[in-house]
Amino acid sequence: MKDQQQIIAATDKKYTEELAHAKAHIERLRFALINGDKRLRLNARCDLSTAPRTTEMDDATTPRLSNAVEWNYFSLREHIATATIQIAGLQDYINNVCLAK
Repeated sequence: MKDQQQIIAATDKKYTEELAHAKAHIERLRFALINGDKRLRLNARCDLSTAPRTTEMDDATTPRLSNAVEWNYFSLREHIATATIQIAGLQDYINNVCLAK
């Protein structure tokens, strides 16, 4: 019983640390985007009806995601990372505790 508790504690610690690392990585990406150090790549087209009319292509604005879409992107990344790490932790628990008998 004591061995199982140690295995469970080690498994929990491992995946809790992985989850914290993943969330920190996503947060660093979010701040890099806000600071302009990184950009999200997207396949977009400017809406000509609302874009400023210019004669030079150099004056055209670049496509950009709205703040809400950027927030949703990082929220989805965080949820995917959380689910992936939780599933890996559960699989590890099943293999090392439940099936180890």
